[in-house]
Amino acid sequence: MPAVTDLRCQDLKDRHWDQIRETLKTDIDVLDPEFTLKSLIDMRVNDKKDDLAEIALKAKKEAELEKQLKEVTDSWEGEELKTNEIKEKDIFILTGVEDIITKLEDTHLC
Repeated sequence: MPAVTDLRCQDLKDRHWDQIRETLKTDIDVLDPEFTLKSLIDMRVNDKKDDLAEIALKAKKEAELEKQLKEVTDSWEGEELKTNEIKEKDIFILTGVEDIITKLEDTHLC
């Protein structure tokens, strides 16, 4: 049953489970010890398999984006931008921009 596979997706978060509950029009509790494959069959999850697949796919894509965002955030953590001050105009000029541009390109922010 493809719907069961989608419901086992490790990337499903609470927000996705809320969408699943709304799609199935039931208060599904996968942590309930009484919850079984028969419960899913009784809910007729296969009738909503396309909707469930879409939610699971969205969860996987969101997880990948979150992973990429963390990688970018981690790579910029503690990075300091260097500036030179022009005192007579109270202006700061960014220096070392070559390194910044390279890093922006490496992290796909440019």
